[in-house]
Amino acid sequence: MNFLLSHRPSMASPTHKRALMVGMGYLNDFKQKSIPCFDHDVFGVKDFIEERYAFNPNNIQVMFDADYYFTENPTAENVYNRLLELVLQSKYGNTL
Repeated sequence: MNFLLSHRPSMASPTHKRALMVGMGYLNDFKQKSIPCFDHDVFGVKDFIEERYAFNPNNIQVMFDADYYFTENPTAENVYNRLLELVLQSKYGNTL
């Protein structure tokens, strides 16, 4: 049985649930060979955790490497910094 589909939502308050979603659409630095529909995957998972696990949309950070989304670029440094922020903001019993 699939864990995500059978697991009951956490009792943590929606304000104590945080997530970082990273969408990478290109396979290299030259933006060649784009991965199709990568953004749909990120938004699909985002919608799923909002609906199924009661994540507050304001507590979900999204990063894309596509220019048409005005987000922070998902460089190693930026992803590390956002994850560090999530950890530092968290308290016992929070969900990341």
